[in-house]
Amino acid sequence: MALIFALSAQPKPPPIPGLGFLETIYWGDKVKHVAAYAILSALVWRALDPTRAALRRVVLAMAISVLYGLTDEFHQRFVPNRTCDICDLTADAFGALAAAIILRKVGDKHVSNKLGKAGRREDIRGEGQEASQSGRQP
Repeated sequence: MALIFALSAQPKPPPIPGLGFLETIYWGDKVKHVAAYAILSALVWRALDPTRAALRRVVLAMAISVLYGLTDEFHQRFVPNRTCDICDLTADAFGALAAAIILRKVGDKHVSNKLGKAGRREDIRGEGQEASQSGRQP
């Protein structure tokens, strides 16, 4: 989030190494937005509690990323030579959604591989959580 803020606070952001070819594409700016918010969504998804329901984790990662994108677009209204653009916000949301969906699929396989075929959500909780939920002290 800090990197996105720093880049969006500049009147003319510097080119991203290795992505110079995007400057020649009409939608190159949107591709950068999709990539940045896909990475942000992936990082948020990873930071969320893995015992949380998978769909809730996906929705939270996307919602946090899109809400941050909204604040970033608002912030750009006050930066010279930058604008608040709904198309940028749409690209942010698309990147956040794409990453959240992909990570849910990858994450579900990773968790199910750790748990085995008969694994349950309760199996990945720590012992302290199990004891506290049943009212016993660890």
